[in-house]
Amino acid sequence: MERLLPEFSASDFMSAVLTRHCTKLITRTGQMREIKSAEVIHECRVAIRTIDAHLNTFAPLLRRKPTSALTAQLDWLISNLAAIRNTDVMIALVAEVDNDQVKQALITRLQIQRLGQELKLQKVLDSPKLDLALTALANYALKPPLRRKFSGLPAKKNKAKITAAISHTWVLLFENLDNLPKRPNAKQLHRTRIAV
Repeated sequence: MERLLPEFSASDFMSAVLTRHCTKLITRTGQMREIKSAEVIHECRVAIRTIDAHLNTFAPLLRRKPTSALTAQLDWLISNLAAIRNTDVMIALVAEVDNDQVKQALITRLQIQRLGQELKLQKVLDSPKLDLALTALANYALKPPLRRKFSGLPAKKNKAKITAAISHTWVLLFENLDNLPKRPNAKQLHRTRIAV
């Protein structure tokens, strides 16, 4: 017996996907207010990048202006996390240096730099702009702004449009993989990572 799928709209589908990651981002942002650990900051950046990837995947179905406005707010947030994340990566790399004298001097310098970055990040976390950005994201996730031609489509057509949007991203990924040389350079590998 064939299992029938319940009807859903493109908006409902995207809302379910975006709400899940929006919740993760808001949770991680709350955790960052308490502790600015490397792990929490990394997870916050992953949540933002995942939301951004979904917005890119479903771009053909979404209205451009509100999506661009939301993307700009996400870019603002991730740019404020970038410096401290880069410092965390450097600290981890320096910790593997064999020369203890060099290692300790570099780690001390990087830790002082990180404290300054934590203060800047705290200002971002305390700013009303962050609350506005998270509110805008939550509202967007609850009711993704579809282009007019996609709102009110029957369930079967919604499924076809969503499948086409997702399939397109897979096609781009496979094209990227097919075009990789046998010995890809760092830039080519980075492009593939972004595609994934």
